[in-house]
Amino acid sequence: MKKLLRLILIFLVFALMAALSAITALACSPEDSNPEHHENIIQTDEEKPTCLRGGYYVLECTVCGMRCTYQTDPAMPHSFGPWEVVQGKEPTCTQSGTKRAYCSTCNKWYEMPAPPTDHFWVIDNRVFATCTTSGYTRFICDDCGTEGDTVTMSALGHKFGAWFTTTQPTCMANGIQKRECTRCGATETKSIAKTDHKFGAWFTTTQPTCMETGIQKRECTQCGVTETKSIAKTDHKFGAWFTTTQPTCMEKGIQTRECTYCGVTERREAAKTDHNWDAGKVVAQPTTSQEGVMQWMCNMCGTIRTNPIPKLKPGTTAAPRATPTPAPTASPHTSATASPTASPNAAASASPGISPTASPGASISGTADSDGKNGDRGEKSGFGENAVGKDVPQKNEKNNVQAAERSFSVGTILVFTFVPTLLTVAVVVFLLVWRKKKRQV
Repeated sequence: MKKLLRLILIFLVFALMAALSAITALACSPEDSNPEHHENIIQTDEEKPTCLRGGYYVLECTVCGMRCTYQTDPAMPHSFGPWEVVQGKEPTCTQSGTKRAYCSTCNKWYEMPAPPTDHFWVIDNRVFATCTTSGYTRFICDDCGTEGDTVTMSALGHKFGAWFTTTQPTCMANGIQKRECTRCGATETKSIAKTDHKFGAWFTTTQPTCMETGIQKRECTQCGVTETKSIAKTDHKFGAWFTTTQPTCMEKGIQTRECTYCGVTERREAAKTDHNWDAGKVVAQPTTSQEGVMQWMCNMCGTIRTNPIPKLKPGTTAAPRATPTPAPTASPHTSATASPTASPNAAASASPGISPTASPGASISGTADSDGKNGDRGEKSGFGENAVGKDVPQKNEKNNVQAAERSFSVGTILVFTFVPTLLTVAVVVFLLVWRKKKRQV
């Protein structure tokens, strides 16, 4: 029971302390400027804003005596009238003065510095620029007489018109063009390049030959200047080829031809002729065990060719051949066809004994027999020890006839070459002299 009473007493003490705290917290204080914390707030004073200060109102607590002022509007601007310069304090070009204005709101005069008026520049002197000389403009202050800056102007330069020709150019001298300045009348000239020559047609003064170049000439129709150029030599005009050395089966022949103008000669070789084989003969009869040998000899150089005769069949006997056998074909070392440059007589000098339809089995070089002892018999006989290579001399009568023909052809060529040449030169000289005399006239 005592404990219960003690607890109740403690609770009442704490409740009383809480009530006292609440009462203390709700009471207003002069230091507290928050109107909500005061019990009775009244407005005691109010002022409208002016140009000197802003507007405000005052709140006061009737319980604790708290008084607080609150701003409402900022200060209003002055209502100035026109500004006027204070007498005796006027501004100059370089120094500031004083000006004042009257405010109709606060009924007071207000002064403030007046800035310098700055210089009033006017032109003191001016020189205009020309095409070749510069100009300038000098300024001065119309108020205080202070000299200002001088502005320079560079020369304008010439203002030329279009070029016009005063002297026409030719192929010998330059021309002249001129133009004038539209401001000062100054002139400027320049040269015009020479024109090209106006040449006429080319004409031949010296005819070309196979030995010397010709000459062509042309003249300018304006100044008479001449130009020359060379004409290429003409080709040689050769006559027909004629044989000077007849070809044989051992040596090539020689053919010659001459130019009908200058006598220059050209030579070429004629191909060797074919061998002039005889009818051939059997030098060894064939047997059943051994081949025979057929032999031919060239009637011109003595060269020997052989071919084997096939063996006889068993039971037959060798019999002499009554008819001649065809001549052997040409060896690989002897040309069977004439050269493209050979003389037309070369084919006629070939041996008629050579048969173009020789047996395909016939060979210039011999074939080996069964024992292999007779191989290369034909080749040895044709080019080896058994070959007889002799040059057949020409007859004296043929040489004399050929010499006479050559002398006649050379004389004829000289006559038909030099006579037209002399006549042509004479005609050209006559024409040149006649043209020169006609030009002088």
